[in-house]
Amino acid sequence: MARWPEQRRGPIYNTAMRACHAAREDRLSVDGARNAFAGFARSVGIREADPVSIDPWMVTPKRGRMPL
Repeated sequence: MARWPEQRRGPIYNTAMRACHAAREDRLSVDGARNAFAGFARSVGIREADPVSIDPWMVTPKRGRMPL
């Protein structure tokens, strides 16, 4: 996010950045920061409004891990 163009930054960007910093300093939950970032991403059109569902068969298990 720090490399986001300055001319495209605004209040939603600033809120998301503050939330990420607060989570890093344990002043906000990770979920809170994730929600703020997701709101920013939706506001600039780089994230869909609803999460895309992935079926388990679409995911390749990581090496050494058994699929659930």
